[in-house]
Amino acid sequence: MNTESLHVIYISQLAPGQNCAVFSAICRVARSRNTDLGVAGVLLFDGERFLQWLHGAHEPVSQLMNAIVADTRHADVRVLLRRPLPATEADRRWRSGFIDADSLDTFAALDPTDHGAIFEGLAQLLALADLDPVPPITVPPASPSTP
Repeated sequence: MNTESLHVIYISQLAPGQNCAVFSAICRVARSRNTDLGVAGVLLFDGERFLQWLHGAHEPVSQLMNAIVADTRHADVRVLLRRPLPATEADRRWRSGFIDADSLDTFAALDPTDHGAIFEGLAQLLALADLDPVPPITVPPASPSTP
């Protein structure tokens, strides 16, 4: 059993000529694709930049990163962290949301060699972000059948 997950955190710019509406399109595809691949994480957007944390099995996370780097909606992809870490029972969902530019500026200035600071900064960003929580799914009670 694999006890490690590959964790990748990157920042990229919205490519020239693209508008903010691409964030919605990216989220629609990513929610489905990432779930199918068993990749979890968070995508944040401040209107000009993306910050994403991906974690899961090495191969699907690597494939997603290759696709992101090749995606013409992203420019200047800068990987801040790419390393295997012990698998945990952390949030297995993929979520997205908005973050203010000042908070993302502060995070972007962190030293990428200080992994502790990167994860601490990420935790602070997530606390500030306007995330789209996945609503709990409740099954309605069965209607009584009529004899």
